[in-house]
Amino acid sequence: MKGSGPYTEWTVKTPGVGGNGARRIVYDAKTGKAYYTHDHYDLFIEIDLGGGMKLVKVTADLSGVRSISDFYERMADLFKFTKYFGNNADALIDCLFGLRYPESGVTGFNISDSECLLLEVFGFSSLPDDVAKTLTVSVEFVNLKCSYKNQLPSIILLLNGRA
Repeated sequence: MKGSGPYTEWTVKTPGVGGNGARRIVYDAKTGKAYYTHDHYDLFIEIDLGGGMKLVKVTADLSGVRSISDFYERMADLFKFTKYFGNNADALIDCLFGLRYPESGVTGFNISDSECLLLEVFGFSSLPDDVAKTLTVSVEFVNLKCSYKNQLPSIILLLNGRA
């Protein structure tokens, strides 16, 4: 990425890393292009904000979640997981990865290959530590699985502390 003018930068939370970590989303106001870097500016991946990748925004109000079982129930309701959802992190990862694969039948909510889920989470700052970690690590693993299939990440977290 070559800087061409004013830009805005957002830190992308990195699970297990204190402070800001290396992940960033950078928006170049002059060119209208956005980029993702996972290694603090060594490599940039352009995010297509035009006719390519479309963001599908889903809001999750997790402000009342007090336990991991509450969290799994909320996620199952939000994404219409099947009654066979296993209420554990592995099952959550499988179901979230299945968002792009309707034929898997693990979720009643789907996105296409040209879409990315923007998951806005309200109440994140009030979540128990194990729930917050399960959410962020699960999304990280889903996106890692996407990279193994040469796909762009399927989920972007927008963490909002407000309830």
